[in-house]
Amino acid sequence: MLKWYHIVECQTDPYITIKPKIPEGVLKGEDTTTPRVSVAPSLKHCLASLTGLPHPYLSLYQYIGTEKPIPAYKEVPDTYLTHEHWLLKTSRFKFVSEVVVHGSLGLKRVKDILELEALIKEVLNAKQTREKDGRIHLWDAQTWTLRPIILGIERG
Repeated sequence: MLKWYHIVECQTDPYITIKPKIPEGVLKGEDTTTPRVSVAPSLKHCLASLTGLPHPYLSLYQYIGTEKPIPAYKEVPDTYLTHEHWLLKTSRFKFVSEVVVHGSLGLKRVKDILELEALIKEVLNAKQTREKDGRIHLWDAQTWTLRPIILGIERG
């Protein structure tokens, strides 16, 4: 069975309940009338589904309810890349991990669907690691190349 995830600004409650709502900052052509809880099949897909990163420190939660998420392919233009699905009822989630996003991953402004597709692909191709701090870290290409310096392991 496929697992579904949701990201929120940094919190570590073991369980959270989320009520459906219409998100702020929807894409042109996206449904603006259906209250929902957006979920995706991975952390990267969740991040790629956002139109802007709310905070560089996030929390990843896994959906633990019984409602089957419905596909949003007709309602959201970029879903063919992000695989965003919706829950239409109040939903329960369990904490998975704190997440740290490095660099400008997901923060660029886009003018059209082609730039959006490029941004989504950058997020989906980001490096993902679990560091000694226990958090999941996502690295954009530029920050990943600086990673040895960030972690204090300068290369000679």
